[in-house]
Amino acid sequence: MESVEEFARFYEYKEASLTLRKCMDYFRVRIFQYIGLPCWIAGGAVRDYFMHGRVMNDIDIFVANQEIFEEVSKAIADSDTFKADPERFESKNALKFRTKLGKIDLIKLFFPTPHDALKSFDFTVCCAAVQFPLKIIHHENFFIDLASRQLKFSKILYPLSTMRRVNRYLEKGFHIDLDAQFELAQEINSKATIHKTDFYPEVHV
Repeated sequence: MESVEEFARFYEYKEASLTLRKCMDYFRVRIFQYIGLPCWIAGGAVRDYFMHGRVMNDIDIFVANQEIFEEVSKAIADSDTFKADPERFESKNALKFRTKLGKIDLIKLFFPTPHDALKSFDFTVCCAAVQFPLKIIHHENFFIDLASRQLKFSKILYPLSTMRRVNRYLEKGFHIDLDAQFELAQEINSKATIHKTDFYPEVHV
């Protein structure tokens, strides 16, 4: 029996179906067991797992505060398993590691919970997270829209960044219907002026 805690349009599973358990185990074996600290992976890495059975690009790791950020950073840097390159690149949004297991971005934007982080994501097909200790959280339409390769919006906080991201998803084989295009156009049109702050720090590709 699945143990589910339902939020507004999001579902959280602690004990889940075989498919979800495989996803949780995938990230536990590759990432969480070597970090051993409260954090979560969200966005493109989780999407890629359910599309391809593996991560295709980098892994975005989120934490709740600066203290945990520093602890996770040290755990990655010191791990014999990750074998992180000592030369790290730090951007405005993330501390980026090149490791034996692939690229890891430790996100510098803090959220109290995975649910709070997912509420800031634009596309439903990005709205999924795997958390340590193990649980999985996803938008109610995550699997439906992912299966149909359909771009639907959960929330549009930064429409100009979302507009740029639409093109990336079209290249990945997704499509966007007229209603969603109109919704995005309305959000862009609602901005009387455009500033650099209208572009979201893109971490959930």
